[in-house]
Amino acid sequence: MQNAQPKSVSFSFARDELKAMSPRSYTLQLAAMNSLQDVQGFIDEHKLQGKVYVYPTLRNDVEWFIVTMGNYPTIQMARDASEKLSASLQALGPWAKSLSQVQREIERKK
Repeated sequence: MQNAQPKSVSFSFARDELKAMSPRSYTLQLAAMNSLQDVQGFIDEHKLQGKVYVYPTLRNDVEWFIVTMGNYPTIQMARDASEKLSASLQALGPWAKSLSQVQREIERKK
């Protein structure tokens, strides 16, 4: 049996990039996880290094790490983009999320 080494985390949070986007635009939420290693595993598994925005937030006093992709001017463009994702990502049910909501969630985790 192999020893399960904790994955090293090679992504950084994208708080500033996400806060700089128009609150009237949309992104696709791909995943929400409780562990940085799980986020890194997700990024590695789906070959998303450098293609996603990750930010921390709090929900019910629990820290979550949200994985999003893209910045779209309209909700319809975000939904259309979700249909062009790989089958494995589509199977996760990505959904369009407003940047105004993302920015509020970022503010929760100071």
